[in-house]
Amino acid sequence: MRISDHTAKMIVEKLKDVIDYDLNFFDQEGYIIYSTNSKRIGTYHEAAKECVVQNKTIFVDNEREYVGAKKGINIPVTIDGEIIAVIGITGNKDEVMKYGNIIKKMTEILVKEQLVEKNRLKKKDMNKYLFESLINELDDYGLYRYLETEDEKFVIVGRNSDNRFLLKDSDQIYKILENNLSNNFVYSVFYGEIVILANNVDKIIIKKKLEKIRNQIHDVIDSRVYFGISGSFKIINEFKKNYDNCLVALDWLDNLQRKDCVVDYSTLDMGILLGSIKKDRIKKFKEVVLKDISDEDYNIYKDLIKIYATNNQSITKCAEDLFVHKNTVQYRLNKLRDITGLDPRNVEDFIRLYLAFILN
Repeated sequence: MRISDHTAKMIVEKLKDVIDYDLNFFDQEGYIIYSTNSKRIGTYHEAAKECVVQNKTIFVDNEREYVGAKKGINIPVTIDGEIIAVIGITGNKDEVMKYGNIIKKMTEILVKEQLVEKNRLKKKDMNKYLFESLINELDDYGLYRYLETEDEKFVIVGRNSDNRFLLKDSDQIYKILENNLSNNFVYSVFYGEIVILANNVDKIIIKKKLEKIRNQIHDVIDSRVYFGISGSFKIINEFKKNYDNCLVALDWLDNLQRKDCVVDYSTLDMGILLGSIKKDRIKKFKEVVLKDISDEDYNIYKDLIKIYATNNQSITKCAEDLFVHKNTVQYRLNKLRDITGLDPRNVEDFIRLYLAFILN
């Protein structure tokens, strides 16, 4: 394992605030990767190399004893039993040796933090590429064959009202996903979407997790996210079909101005059809059906039709829900017929009016 120059610099810069002595970070060959004494960067230090060979702390009392060395202490940095580097403190042994153990421990902690972050970023990039391959149906089976199990799977897609996430928001969302999802989930945030693959997880548990994630995202970036969940499947080659079904579920939420935050594609009926209608066609349909209704009266008739539908076209029940006399309901239905040329009491006309009002 080799520590990068960038990581070495970061570690030394953090440690230099702890002690007022020059610090040196060596690779396994004894070369100084980074130092608070810039003149020493890139030079060879025999004592550091000896530290690696003997796997023990090396003190330097005489600068002639080791090539390139100055007085001080050189300590092996060990991760999982492997010496990955050496950290050195320049100064008289009696003065700097008391810092040896704490500097060693702090260095190892910082290295581990960097390794965790590196692995996290690697996983993040791999997941993004995995989903890009699955969504675009690329022939890269070797990448995702580990997902080819007999376990029940679900695809989840999340979007906000803008259908995009800023880069800084994407990073925060990814951390929220990390904190809430176990190894049974593969996830990524890219192209304005949250994409999740759940493997062998009960759908009820998934929905609870999505509710929690949604609330945390809103708290952190003040954005409301909506999730579409696919039906279950087992063959990973069916990912794309189920991903597309999630998009239909989300479009259904959008087209019908629904307030649900999580919608399950497998529970949709009419929504499967309505969620697939393009925005420009919805706009044209609404213009044709509702073009003569004034802005002032629009919400009055919209509420009327929605409640009329909820009450199975019962005038009496509709009047109760609207808190008006049933003659007022009759009057408004007749008025809507006169304006649009469509009679709400006629089944075909009612369907046209209902769809025109509920579609966004």
